[in-house]
Amino acid sequence: MILALDVNRPFYIGYSTSKIAKTILSLNNQALTEIYDNLDTHALEKAAKLIVNANTVFLYGHGDSSIRARTFMNKLFKVNKLCILATDSNEEAGISNNATPKDVAVLISYRGGSDRFFECAKILRERKCPMIVLSSDFKTELTQNCDVWLKIGDKEKSADNIATFYSQACFDYLLNVIYSLVYASSYTKSHNHKLQIDHYTAKR
Repeated sequence: MILALDVNRPFYIGYSTSKIAKTILSLNNQALTEIYDNLDTHALEKAAKLIVNANTVFLYGHGDSSIRARTFMNKLFKVNKLCILATDSNEEAGISNNATPKDVAVLISYRGGSDRFFECAKILRERKCPMIVLSSDFKTELTQNCDVWLKIGDKEKSADNIATFYSQACFDYLLNVIYSLVYASSYTKSHNHKLQIDHYTAKR
């Protein structure tokens, strides 16, 4: 029987380089296996459909989650989806007021959001913009009022961890699956557009 790693402190003083490398590999495998075993495929399909049909995708993330949001934005750009990283300039409330029912908002927050996120969610609801939330906690104002909730395991302790290894691996996986579903929804069109983008990028 393989014991689950402590995602907050997967390694300790005295670990060799090879042992740390193996531990981080095991931690990623553990995170991906756990999230895969608990996937809500219906929610994933609904999230992908909202993005496919959206005119603009508004993305929200602070700290490490903002990096996940930016990476997701970069992928969607390559399949011709207009994205705005609303939290990029700390003006997310004002940016949220530009959302419409024909757009979609994707909010990434391990603990289910901060007061700034709750303010944005209130504005998005008033604007009737659909919301997709990736988080670990359903008992927050953010997750209770969204259109799609994509759950990850509640295992990290922010005051006692080495890094957010677990949550970021889970967010990456879910966003990669959503991107793949968006891509696959119109595979040839997506592929041709990405080839065109890659062609222009290679010229730089």
